[in-house]
Amino acid sequence: MRRTNSHITGLGLAVLSACEAADLCSWLVPASSWNGRPSMEPINGSLPNVRQVEIDGLRGLAITLVVLGHISQRVYRFNFEAHEIGPISRYIFDTTGASASGVYLIFVISGFLINGSLTREINTGRYELAKFYARRVLRIAPPYLILLFVTRLALISTGWVPQRVTQFQTQPTSLTESLLASSLFLHQVVYGTLPRLFPPGWTLEVEMHFYILSPLLCLGFAHLANRKGLGAASAWTLSAGGVIALVSLASGSDRLQHTLLVFIPLFLLGIVANAVWQNGWRPTSALMRALGFPAFLAFAGLQPWVSGIGMEIVARMVLIAIMFSALASGRGFFYWLCTRPGLAQVGIASYSVYLVHVQVVQAVFLVTERYCGSLGGIGMAIVVAVSVVMISVIATVFYCIIEKPLLGYAAAFRKGVPLHVKNAVRRMLV
Repeated sequence: MRRTNSHITGLGLAVLSACEAADLCSWLVPASSWNGRPSMEPINGSLPNVRQVEIDGLRGLAITLVVLGHISQRVYRFNFEAHEIGPISRYIFDTTGASASGVYLIFVISGFLINGSLTREINTGRYELAKFYARRVLRIAPPYLILLFVTRLALISTGWVPQRVTQFQTQPTSLTESLLASSLFLHQVVYGTLPRLFPPGWTLEVEMHFYILSPLLCLGFAHLANRKGLGAASAWTLSAGGVIALVSLASGSDRLQHTLLVFIPLFLLGIVANAVWQNGWRPTSALMRALGFPAFLAFAGLQPWVSGIGMEIVARMVLIAIMFSALASGRGFFYWLCTRPGLAQVGIASYSVYLVHVQVVQAVFLVTERYCGSLGGIGMAIVVAVSVVMISVIATVFYCIIEKPLLGYAAAFRKGVPLHVKNAVRRMLV
């Protein structure tokens, strides 16, 4: 990611603005609005335990941006990197190749869902820290480890060295060391580089670190909202996250650039959004409902118009807040779009899509280059279509065979260790 002075300026202005808004927010949503209820309980008393289809659909849009971004990057690297391209083509590649935009949206959704999950568990008396962490580990780690080890075995057995993959040529020189650091979710922190076997794995490291801190963050925010009011708590929480990100970016350390410290404002925005939803706020303005889809389009096309990661995060947070507001209304075109069953299903399987898509795209484009050489527009469109189909098929298989069963085990931890797991352990010990 780019590092310029503008990323510090943009984030700094946002922090100052949020701090100045704190007193106003405390007046708009005073502490008394929580009616003295327990800190994790919503005012309206509703804690729906059903899947929120609109959030699944939003996650489907996010993973679509990620996949299209990486496909666009491969199209450029394999066909246009060695040639001069016009300003229009450059704008198209800059816009469609911004795969990180989908990741930012996923970070916000993670904060939203984790705060909702913790709220339900605490208010129903089912919260246990050990079980919470066990579910998170079962949700993230096993599929990721399977991908890493299969990728490493494939490289060993074939002797193949990936070409045109810039992150594969970074530190550490030993793939075994990189595999170990990735397995511990510490690659970026230890080496200051993205995971060599799966470069997008940096986002999973950020997610895992957020999961570790999420009980503290969610409970701390709820306690602050109970004392100061939801508006003031939201402003101060987002301001604190902005300060942390600002300091991390200003340090210039490579080991901090792709860590939770930089992206924590996004997770905090998700926590705040969930708290606001639980508080019963629903926008009634037709304008707010109408702004949801334009905000998404602006979000998808933002990359060429911002300079520096700090300014980019601030702009994307504003657009994401508008999208969540439109979804909270329960009406409008954007809400309708995000509740489409097909898009929601993509969101449900988004983790499997995320894990397999880079390897699939890389393999398809390398095979194409080896046997077909450079392709024209129609040929490249066919390659892209083949990549999308293969990603869909392989991700579906991965989800059904690996991710979905593990989700079942993770859900079972809400009620304790499943009986058949206990019996299996007993048989192993006898």
